[in-house]
Amino acid sequence: MKALIFTPIVFILALMTPAWAAAAAGTHEDILVRALIANAAAECPATLMAEDIKADCDQQLPVFKETLIKLGPLKATSFQGMRALKSGPAEVYKVTFEHGEMTWIINTQDDGKILALWAPNEPNWDIGSFSRSTAVSEH
Repeated sequence: MKALIFTPIVFILALMTPAWAAAAAGTHEDILVRALIANAAAECPATLMAEDIKADCDQQLPVFKETLIKLGPLKATSFQGMRALKSGPAEVYKVTFEHGEMTWIINTQDDGKILALWAPNEPNWDIGSFSRSTAVSEH
C-alpha cells in the first residue's frame, strides 16, 4: 500500500522538477547581460525595459556609463538566488567584469521587459587589475 502512495508522489515531484530547476537557475540572465551591454554603449533600450525603468535608466545613464567603462568588459554572471521585491520575485546575480564585480537584482513584467533592475552595492573593484590596465593605457 505504501508503494502505491509513494509512486504518485514521486511522479508529481518529477513533473514539478523542470519548473523548479528553471527557477533555481534563474531566467533573466540574458536580458540582464543585454541591458548592461546596452548601458555601457550609452543606451537604455525600450525593447528591453518597461517605461518607468527606462525613464530611470535615461536619467542615471551618464554617471552609470562611466562606472561600466571603468569596470571593463563583462566576463561572467552567476545566479545567486531569489529576492522578494514589491514588484514580485526577483533574481540576484553576481556580475564579474574585467576590473571588478557587482551584484544585480532583476525582475520582469509579463511581456518580458525589465520591471526592476538595480545594484544594491557599489562595485567591488579589482584594484590590481584596474591599475595594470590604467598603466598600460597611459603608454
